[in-house]
Amino acid sequence: MMTFFVALFLAFTKRNDDYRIYEQTGTKPRVSITGYNKTFINEATAIIASVTLVCYIMYTMSPEVIERMSTRYVYLTSGWVLAGLLRYLQNMIVFGLSGSPTKSLVKDHFIQLCIAGWIASFFVIIYL
Repeated sequence: MMTFFVALFLAFTKRNDDYRIYEQTGTKPRVSITGYNKTFINEATAIIASVTLVCYIMYTMSPEVIERMSTRYVYLTSGWVLAGLLRYLQNMIVFGLSGSPTKSLVKDHFIQLCIAGWIASFFVIIYL
């Protein structure tokens, strides 16, 4: 489920970039671009981000994960996921930087901090 929703989230952020190009140049990066508008893309992306976060929280609170990790505190890593999703949405909606998820990961220091914090929090929760 997480893989599906993250892929869907990234796909909609990419459509946002395609739509921005269409608005600015009139060139259709995709034939289906006329079936979208900015409001739909932004709202759909926000909904998908919300569902992704809920799925992640449910995953971290599942009995299987609690048993495998030997702790019930894995859900505390959700704050990093929320911060990363919100930053990516900010990049998409406010700054118009949604064309390449790879560039976002490489260039955005806040997203890098979220990933490092997420990994570090797992380490602390599991090993300390």
